[in-house]
Amino acid sequence: MSIAHSVFILSVCDLPASRLFYRDILGLGDPSLDSNFWVEFSLSEGASFCLEQSAQIPPPPPGRIACLFEVHSVEEFRKRYEDHGFISEADSAPHQIFGISAYAFTDIEKNTFWVTDERSK
Repeated sequence: MSIAHSVFILSVCDLPASRLFYRDILGLGDPSLDSNFWVEFSLSEGASFCLEQSAQIPPPPPGRIACLFEVHSVEEFRKRYEDHGFISEADSAPHQIFGISAYAFTDIEKNTFWVTDERSK
């Protein structure tokens, strides 16, 4: 069996704020699909990261998913993250995830995501 496309879906309470966070702060760029209930970012050929407006009240609790994103520079990302008013806890030593050095951050809804430097491979 082969998988033609992988889609990662994160259910969020505030879709507009989450869209801006992942587009501008994480740097995923403009969504390939953007609506009032679904935002899809193309990550690479065959993979998408999607935000879905939560239909649950209250919304699902944060921390149910953790994603690892590779950025050009963790330091540049950390600066952009803090410039947007977020508090970085990434000053500590990186964690090892599958042999990759990565730093933990949280998004606007307190979901954990990991950032690694493309030079850390």
